[in-house]
Amino acid sequence: MRLMIAIVVVLMLVVPVRMTHSGEPKETETKKVQNDLAKVRLYLSHKFDDFEINQKGERISYGFAYNKDTPIELIKVPELKPFLPKTRFFLTEFNYYDHYAHHVKIIVCITSSKSGDDFRYCFSPSHAEPNLKFLSLFYELSTKSPDQRKKLATGLGALLAKVNSEYEIHSSISEFEIVTEIKFNNKPWRELHVSFDRKGKSHRPYLTKPKDNGN
Repeated sequence: MRLMIAIVVVLMLVVPVRMTHSGEPKETETKKVQNDLAKVRLYLSHKFDDFEINQKGERISYGFAYNKDTPIELIKVPELKPFLPKTRFFLTEFNYYDHYAHHVKIIVCITSSKSGDDFRYCFSPSHAEPNLKFLSLFYELSTKSPDQRKKLATGLGALLAKVNSEYEIHSSISEFEIVTEIKFNNKPWRELHVSFDRKGKSHRPYLTKPKDNGN
């Protein structure tokens, strides 16, 4: 059994990762990314396996089903790096079946520490409400200036907007609250609210739908 798991991890390591920024990372960075990628694939395969193979060898989905051959993109958001230096974000998609077949985009992150790896995920907000465990990753992060607060809020907005191929974000900034408007196809799509206490620590972020957009 251990041998089979080891073989699976090795096979996952050789699958190329698509980079979402210009330029290739250094060799050591590439190895770390590939290692995290293998862990993410294994995590998704175990958590979202709502499918079976029928007698004809066809893959039948009943709900969320992750296909291990689906490309995974590494997402780099420079604004978030100072706050979450040990966290990597990836973007992929699931097959989903509820009378009709759908493709649902999902953001997955992994945070490595001495106590182990922490995985969190967030489906496209157009499909489901953001996962609270995922949003808790951005809870009680310390900021020391309005500029840092802006970077945290807009960085999270840019991350969540990655589920759309084309997007733009605009922020409305007050001293302790930042509302980031995410647009898709030149239309308001979601509003991200990030507020802070007097010491600069972030409260749990949340998303709302613009009044003129029910999607």
